[in-house]
Amino acid sequence: MEFFVDVWILGSSIIYWACRMANRLLSRHLRLEHLGVHISWFGKRGMIWEDVLLTVSHELTYLPPPKVLILHVGANNIPYTNTEILCNRIQQDIHQLAIWMPDYFVIWSDLICRLN
Repeated sequence: MEFFVDVWILGSSIIYWACRMANRLLSRHLRLEHLGVHISWFGKRGMIWEDVLLTVSHELTYLPPPKVLILHVGANNIPYTNTEILCNRIQQDIHQLAIWMPDYFVIWSDLICRLN
Protein backbone atom coordinates (compact mmCIF):
# COMPACT_ATOMS: atom_id res chain seq x y z
CA MET A 1 0.00 0.00 0.00
CA GLU A 2 1.19 3.48 -0.80
CA PHE A 3 0.97 5.89 2.11
CA PHE A 4 -0.28 9.43 1.59
CA VAL A 5 0.17 10.90 5.06
CA ASP A 6 3.21 10.31 7.25
CA VAL A 7 2.55 11.04 10.91
CA TRP A 8 5.28 11.19 13.52
CA ILE A 9 4.32 10.92 17.17
CA LEU A 10 7.12 12.11 19.39
CA GLY A 11 7.21 12.29 23.14
CA SER A 12 8.04 10.95 26.54
CA SER A 13 6.82 7.86 28.37
CA ILE A 14 3.15 8.35 27.50
CA ILE A 15 4.05 8.03 23.81
CA TYR A 16 6.41 5.13 24.53
CA TRP A 17 3.62 3.20 26.27
CA ALA A 18 0.95 4.27 23.75
CA CYS A 19 3.07 2.77 20.98
CA ARG A 20 3.37 -0.50 22.84
CA MET A 21 -0.38 -0.62 23.45
CA ALA A 22 -1.17 0.28 19.83
CA ASN A 23 1.08 -2.51 18.59
CA ARG A 24 -0.57 -4.97 20.95
CA LEU A 25 -4.22 -3.96 20.63
CA LEU A 26 -4.64 -2.30 17.24
CA SER A 27 -1.77 -1.90 14.84
CA ARG A 28 1.31 0.26 14.62
CA HIS A 29 -0.68 2.59 12.38
CA LEU A 30 -3.77 2.63 14.64
CA ARG A 31 -5.75 0.80 11.93
CA LEU A 32 -5.53 3.84 9.66
CA GLU A 33 -3.57 2.10 6.91
CA HIS A 34 -6.67 1.88 4.71
CA LEU A 35 -6.74 5.70 4.74
CA GLY A 36 -3.11 5.88 3.66
CA VAL A 37 -1.81 6.91 7.09
CA HIS A 38 1.65 5.78 8.15
CA ILE A 39 2.57 6.39 11.79
CA SER A 40 6.11 6.46 13.12
CA TRP A 41 6.48 6.44 16.90
CA PHE A 42 9.37 8.13 18.69
CA GLY A 43 8.66 7.60 22.35
CA LYS A 44 11.43 7.81 24.92
CA ARG A 45 10.83 7.47 28.61
CA GLY A 46 12.15 10.56 30.35
CA MET A 47 12.30 12.59 27.14
CA ILE A 48 12.80 16.31 27.71
CA TRP A 49 12.21 19.17 25.32
CA GLU A 50 15.89 19.37 24.40
CA ASP A 51 15.54 15.92 22.82
CA VAL A 52 13.01 17.13 20.22
CA LEU A 53 15.34 18.74 17.67
CA LEU A 54 17.94 16.01 18.16
CA THR A 55 15.38 13.28 17.52
CA VAL A 56 13.78 14.98 14.53
CA SER A 57 17.10 15.87 12.88
CA HIS A 58 18.31 12.30 13.35
CA GLU A 59 15.15 10.79 11.89
CA LEU A 60 15.16 13.20 8.94
CA THR A 61 18.45 11.64 7.84
CA TYR A 62 16.60 8.32 7.35
CA LEU A 63 12.98 9.23 6.69
CA PRO A 64 11.16 11.79 4.56
CA PRO A 65 9.60 14.63 6.56
CA PRO A 66 6.16 13.91 7.95
CA LYS A 67 3.03 15.80 7.04
CA VAL A 68 1.91 15.71 10.69
CA LEU A 69 4.07 15.92 13.81
CA ILE A 70 2.36 15.22 17.12
CA LEU A 71 4.38 16.44 20.10
CA HIS A 72 3.80 15.25 23.65
CA VAL A 73 6.96 16.36 25.36
CA GLY A 74 8.15 19.00 27.80
CA ALA A 75 6.45 17.95 31.02
CA ASN A 76 9.71 16.43 32.27
CA ASN A 77 11.30 19.89 31.96
CA ILE A 78 8.83 21.63 34.25
CA PRO A 79 10.43 20.80 37.62
CA TYR A 80 13.88 21.87 36.40
CA THR A 81 13.34 24.71 33.91
CA ASN A 82 11.99 28.23 34.29
CA THR A 83 8.60 28.31 32.53
CA GLU A 84 9.39 31.43 30.51
CA ILE A 85 12.68 29.96 29.31
CA LEU A 86 10.96 26.67 28.40
CA CYS A 87 8.19 28.44 26.47
CA ASN A 88 10.73 30.52 24.54
CA ARG A 89 12.74 27.39 23.72
CA ILE A 90 9.64 25.56 22.51
CA GLN A 91 8.68 28.50 20.29
CA GLN A 92 12.20 28.74 18.81
CA ASP A 93 12.37 25.00 18.18
CA ILE A 94 8.97 24.88 16.49
CA HIS A 95 10.19 27.64 14.16
CA GLN A 96 13.29 25.52 13.44
CA LEU A 97 11.10 22.51 12.70
CA ALA A 98 9.17 24.62 10.20
CA ILE A 99 12.45 25.36 8.40
CA TRP A 100 13.36 21.68 8.25
CA MET A 101 9.84 20.54 7.35
CA PRO A 102 8.07 23.46 5.64
CA ASP A 103 4.94 21.52 4.73
CA TYR A 104 4.25 19.92 8.10
CA PHE A 105 1.37 20.39 10.50
CA VAL A 106 2.15 20.30 14.21
CA ILE A 107 -0.28 19.01 16.81
CA TRP A 108 0.56 19.94 20.37
CA SER A 109 -0.52 17.55 23.08
CA ASP A 110 -0.87 19.61 26.24
CA LEU A 111 1.59 19.05 29.06
CA ILE A 112 0.28 16.95 31.92
CA CYS A 113 0.51 18.66 35.28
CA ARG A 114 2.54 16.96 37.95
CA LEU A 115 2.22 16.99 41.70
CA ASN A 116 5.94 17.79 42.11
